Amino acid sequence: EGQSYTDIGGELIKKGIKTKQGNDNWFSVKIASMIKNISYTGSKQTLKKRKDLLTGKFIERESKESTYLILDSHPQIIEQDVYNKAQKIAETLSKGKRAKRRTVDN
Repeated sequence: EGQSYTDIGGELIKKGIKTKQGNDNWFSVKIASMIKNISYTGSKQTLKKRKDLLTGKFIERESKESTYLILDSHPQIIEQDVYNKAQKIAETLSKGKRAKRRTVDN
């Protein structure tokens, strides 16, 4: 509880858990992304990005008002209260810090 993303990556390496791509190394930014992903609660947030019709590139929406949260859209992996607690811890850890793209060493 309250571990940094690097510490979490170190624990995953010690336990021999590989990334989705089968890698041994974990990037702290990927761990941060996983912790912030609401999909693990069984809900889905839609329309986070929009497609620019001129360039074909996807652009982040500027406000959350233009997104929708669909509850119970698929089976959950973690409970909502666990997710909420993780968000509070992540917010505390990220104040004044940014997750750097680096690998976690053994």
